[in-house]
Amino acid sequence: APTTTPAPTATPVPTSTPTPAPVALVTDRGAIALVSLGDIVPGDVITRTMAVRNTGTSAFRYTVSVTQTAGTLLWTDPVDGLQLTLRDPGGTVLYSGSLSALGTVAAPNVVAPGASDGLVYVFALPATASNGFQGLAQDLTIVLTAVQYP
Repeated sequence: APTTTPAPTATPVPTSTPTPAPVALVTDRGAIALVSLGDIVPGDVITRTMAVRNTGTSAFRYTVSVTQTAGTLLWTDPVDGLQLTLRDPGGTVLYSGSLSALGTVAAPNVVAPGASDGLVYVFALPATASNGFQGLAQDLTIVLTAVQYP
């Protein structure tokens, strides 16, 4: 009986993996601190705004969190320590409470390439804070994390 030779199998063609478009988040603060809390006294309220710009070629969403080193009562006391209210420019409250409990908050807007977004930070030291808060300083870092959208 005649034998047939199997037909050669096709060699798979590698597919290219698309390179994601760059995401680039910059703020209007540069290397300048958003706020100095060295002279804050009970009852003080300090309001600051931060613009977030997209200088990349892909839209993104972003989150806000806070880290700290060497926590003092300003950080560790959830009632009389530093309080934060985080709002979008339209006034919608994204977070309100103890600064140390902020966790990660998603900013509400998608930021298109070349566009800007903003957040309003309101730091407060409650009037009920005792003399134990006098002279304390607290280092903290506001962390913005961009994620390509969609």
